[in-house]
Amino acid sequence: MLDSMIRTTYDKLRTSIPELREVYFHSPPAGADAPKPFAVLAAGNDSGESPGSGLWKGFRHLMNIDLYVSQASPAQSQSSDPLQTLTAALNEALDKQMLEDDAIGKFALLSLGPADPDRVDEERQAAVRTLHYALVSPKPLAGQTPVVSDPWLTALADWTQKRLGRAWSVHTGNWPIGAGSPAILWRVVEMSAVPQGTKVFEVRKRVTAFFHAADADQEHATLLQLLEGLGSAAKIPLVAEERTYVKVTGAQVNTKTVADGYSATGEGPLSVTLSRRVTQASADAPLMQHVYYQSHI
Repeated sequence: MLDSMIRTTYDKLRTSIPELREVYFHSPPAGADAPKPFAVLAAGNDSGESPGSGLWKGFRHLMNIDLYVSQASPAQSQSSDPLQTLTAALNEALDKQMLEDDAIGKFALLSLGPADPDRVDEERQAAVRTLHYALVSPKPLAGQTPVVSDPWLTALADWTQKRLGRAWSVHTGNWPIGAGSPAILWRVVEMSAVPQGTKVFEVRKRVTAFFHAADADQEHATLLQLLEGLGSAAKIPLVAEERTYVKVTGAQVNTKTVADGYSATGEGPLSVTLSRRVTQASADAPLMQHVYYQSHI
């Protein structure tokens, strides 16, 4: 699996960085005759499956990229240093990029910076820099599936789709495997039922949104569009033909969120409260005065 991911990275390097004369696997060629600069890709210490931190689940492998430049290259200012130039080119081509591999599917590359101080390889007459990269493949947590049985979430998703248009994908409950971009996920994070008398109670659901956008600017613009829409929408249709609705209140932006929707905990950048008054089917007094739910698994 890891070799396949490194092979995919190899193909990316060969097509993205024309300055490299060659890219090798695992070890450099012997002697000083190989044209420089070149790169060597090799597996780092394999961390395997991520620990159960609750933040995400998947695979995180480490990869080393050794950059070899001619030892005779002049060590001038940092801007003209060939190792520095190649490092910048690698980071531009690989850092935070999403690649797709036949064995594991989509994975991201994250630069972890240089491993150690630059060194000299006397045998190959080269100056060498080793860069660390993480190969990260997030996967849904065990048991996660889209939530399609909650009519409130479905109604909110339909409203969102009409608001944003067909360019956006709208999901409910959990991210599907390989969720593309741009996309939005709505998830219920809190629920409560509050009596409003002997026969009526109000159901409230706190719902939060997560975004997969092309960049921060697209996410910000879409978040603002939804915030304005929810702020002006006193209610959204639940079942249009039955003229039933849910009330919309408390739309707000969460400025300090770090959740991304892969964990079952935490709120996304945008949250809103949906509520509806429900009449009890029976005249009997309720057995419970309050029911409260908060997602934490």
